Amino acid sequence: MGDDGASQTYVDHKVKACKEVGFHYSMLRFADTISEDKLMKHIDQVNRDEDVDGFIVQLPLPPNISVERITEKIRPDKDVDGFTNRNFGSIISKNPLLLPATPLV
Repeated sequence: MGDDGASQTYVDHKVKACKEVGFHYSMLRFADTISEDKLMKHIDQVNRDEDVDGFIVQLPLPPNISVERITEKIRPDKDVDGFTNRNFGSIISKNPLLLPATPLV
């Protein structure tokens, strides 16, 4: 969302990595004026899409959008960043769900 330069660079690296390993990816871009409710509806759509194995909501979010509400809206089994409370808490358990890629590097 928006035009944060550092965030855009990070997304570009993710896209490059997907291409290098042959992952199919889609990118949804939204203006930083999007409402929280509209973003939540898009997340619901991606959560329901069985062709999508996982996704990331790139941070930072605009100030009018709650990071907590958005990250908790992501289905834990599709939470690639590991930001949902369920995934984050599972990192220290004996039965982790999805482990975020960055700490594994």
